[in-house]
Formats: sequence, C-alpha cells, structure tokens
Amino acid sequence: MSVLTDRTERQAIAELAKCLIHFERLYPFNMSAQDAADARQAQNLIQTIIGSNGYMAAHIGGKGTRIYKTKTNNQLNENVWDH
Repeated sequence: MSVLTDRTERQAIAELAKCLIHFERLYPFNMSAQDAADARQAQNLIQTIIGSNGYMAAHIGGKGTRIYKTKTNNQLNENVWDH
C-alpha cells in the first residue's frame, strides 16, 4: 500500500509510465468491446496521472520508458518572447 502525500514522487510516476507499453501491446489481440473500453480507460487514467504531475512518458525502443518534465505555459511563453 502506498503512503498518501500531497505530491506524487517522480519514481511513482516512472513506474506508472512503464505500464503504458503493455496497453500498446494489446492491440493485435481480440478483446470484447467492454474489455477494450476498460483497458483504454485505464490507459487514459494512467496518462492523466502522469500529465497532471507535469510529466510526459515516451517509450524508446531498446531503452525502455522515460519520463520528461513538461514545460508550463509560462515557460513556453518565455521561450516565444526570447526569440
């Protein structure tokens, strides 16, 4: 059982991100409509958790899954005005 805090640890986000590749591997298999919808919902929930903590996940072939800190709107605006 996890310890509940105000902020999710980066390592927890990384572990959730590792699960995403398994959803991609489901596509060649036959699944009932309900099971496919439930799997998609679970994938979306994991992606939402990752995104709401300011990260994005990417699977890199041969190297595994990596998480990257996403830029905030303020950071994006600063980059636009710097050029």
